[in-house]
Amino acid sequence: MIDAPGPWGTGPFTLTEGYSSLENEVALIDAGPFPWVWLDRRQPRTDRLVLEANTDHWNAERGPRLERVVFRNNVSQAEALDLVCTTEGEIDIVTEVDPIDVQKITDSEYARLEAVDAMRILVGIINRDADGVPLGDVRARRALNLAVNRDRLIREGFAGYAHPLAGLTPHYATGYPEGQEPYPHDPEEARRLLNEAGWPEGRALRLAAEEALEGAARLVAEDLEQALRIGVEVTVIPNENLLAAQHTLVEKVLPLPFDVLIHAWFDLTSDAPPAVLHREHCSRRRFVPRDRRSSSSRT
Repeated sequence: MIDAPGPWGTGPFTLTEGYSSLENEVALIDAGPFPWVWLDRRQPRTDRLVLEANTDHWNAERGPRLERVVFRNNVSQAEALDLVCTTEGEIDIVTEVDPIDVQKITDSEYARLEAVDAMRILVGIINRDADGVPLGDVRARRALNLAVNRDRLIREGFAGYAHPLAGLTPHYATGYPEGQEPYPHDPEEARRLLNEAGWPEGRALRLAAEEALEGAARLVAEDLEQALRIGVEVTVIPNENLLAAQHTLVEKVLPLPFDVLIHAWFDLTSDAPPAVLHREHCSRRRFVPRDRRSSSSRT
């Protein structure tokens, strides 16, 4: 946890002003000696972080190529985006741009959009133990996959800045299944499978998502309603309740209050084998845009 300036293994740069540290909580999975995970509680930051070039860095070919980098944490995302689109030099780079802001950037005479593949995958975590519905039946889970129109989700939910997936393994990872294709959008087959699995009449499917993914969740809900001809109830988890919701999901002590959770999974490894990704979702099933490329919002 970086809570003061210093070299801190920053490679081509050294932190000379400010800090950015994580405060975590432990979530217990079971009573074993090490079955727990860290959950990010918050990330305290100073108003400014300053990185200065480390001219003694051993890899001169890598850099540094800038003398000084200043991160301004006292500027909101909306204000920073407005400054980068309407002024010269106030803000040079804004990261994590929302797809709905893409047009504002492309229309600007000052800004340029740089789109790169992210290591973020949009998944639907299926609660196979949900009370009163057959989500333990593979036919029901397959029905959910077939009901989602991935092309529409990418086009309307992410302004085209995403890719369909063939599984949980992104296209840049080692060992993704060669030739595997995404689930097609097949409402008729989805409806047949769900009926075969015995979905109870009148029971709505409970869909949950955090605030940042509400738009994507509502697009998925529309697909499920139209394809499966069942009701879908969408619950949006407020940001202030997100940590408690994460505890409930990980610790599995209380019954989960959803049938499907729309979740953005992120991994720091750029070349993760399939086993790593499936380990993260070992007790759940998912639907994902299925192709050999990652479903990602891009900056």
